Amino acid sequence: MALSERQQRFCREYVACWDEQEAARRAGYKERMLDYWGRRNLRDEAVQQEIKRLCAAAVCGFGGEVNSLADGEEILMFLTAVMRGVVRDGKNATDGSGGNLPKVSERTKAAELLGRNQHLFSEKGGRGDEQEFAVRILGADDLAE
Repeated sequence: MALSERQQRFCREYVACWDEQEAARRAGYKERMLDYWGRRNLRDEAVQQEIKRLCAAAVCGFGGEVNSLADGEEILMFLTAVMRGVVRDGKNATDGSGGNLPKVSERTKAAELLGRNQHLFSEKGGRGDEQEFAVRILGADDLAE
């Protein structure tokens, strides 16, 4: 069965955010029915197949095959999938085929690379927009005064 335009949008949004209610909201479902449509769509076999196809495209390239160098967006999508534990031993976690989750160290490295790409870290260890405060630790000599 073919997917409706709204179901196709739901699939794209779900792969982007991995939250069924948020995907339903972005796809245009009514606010009071987000939970219902999110769950219903994820149970639909055609929707599941489309999500698998989109995940394979995100990991392997938009044809589902490795046929050229990865561009920046594709690399970021892959790192995000690793960080979130979507990729399992080269398999997609949504296909139910099992596989092992990436190690915490691998997920942490993916998060670090994504953070660097988004300039979330500075040399001082922060975004750089925080204020610095001097802290004086009182010792016994200062307390006696």
